[in-house]
Amino acid sequence: MQPLGNITLNHQYRLSLLTKGSLSVVLASKLVLKYLARRYYCRLHVFPPISHPTYVVTKQAYTAVLSVAFHPSLHFLTSGFDDRTVRLWDCSIPENTHQVAELTGHITWITSVAFHPSLSLLASGSDDTTVRLWNCSDPENTREVANLPGHTNCVRSVAFHPSLPLLASGSSDRTVRLWDCSNPDETHQVAILPGHTGCVKSVAFHQVYLY
Repeated sequence: MQPLGNITLNHQYRLSLLTKGSLSVVLASKLVLKYLARRYYCRLHVFPPISHPTYVVTKQAYTAVLSVAFHPSLHFLTSGFDDRTVRLWDCSIPENTHQVAELTGHITWITSVAFHPSLSLLASGSDDTTVRLWNCSDPENTREVANLPGHTNCVRSVAFHPSLPLLASGSSDRTVRLWDCSNPDETHQVAILPGHTGCVKSVAFHQVYLY
C-alpha cells in the first residue's frame, strides 16, 4: 500500500497521519471514519521550480521601440522604431547580438513588423498608412520589394499566413486587408474586410485553416 503522506481534516477535527513507509497503524474513531468515508484523497505533484528568465544582452535604443518579432526558424530579430526605421539583428550568438541592417522608407512610426515563416519576406506597417515588404534573403542587404498603399489611416498590425503567400494588415481605418505575396515584387490587394466599428489593432491567421 502506498503511504498516505499528510492527511489533514478540517480545522475542527484535525488528524494528521505522518508516514514514511507503508501504513502500519490506522487510528480511527467513528467521527474519523465518517469523514474518511466522505473524502477522496489525491497526490499532489510539485514540479521543480523553473528558473527566472535572465537577459543575455542589452541594446541601447535612442528612440522608442514599437514592435519586435523573431523569425520562426532563423536566428534573426526585427524591430520597428518611432524614428521611421526597421532594424534587423543577428542573434546567432545571443550574447553578441548585433545589428545587420537598418531599413528606411517609411515616413513615420513603424507600428508592426513580421517575418514570413518560409519565404524570405519581412513586412512592416506604419502610421504613414502603408505596408512595406522587404526581401531579407540576404539579411545584410535587405531591400524593399513592395510599397503597399490602400489603407486610409494608420496601419496597426501585420501578419503572414504560416504557409501561404498571404499577408494581412489591420488599420485604424477599421478594415482588415489581405495581400497576395506570391510574387513579392507584384504584391497586390485581394480583399478588403470591413465590419469593425473601431481601430483594428491586431490580426492573425490560423495555423492550419485558411482563417
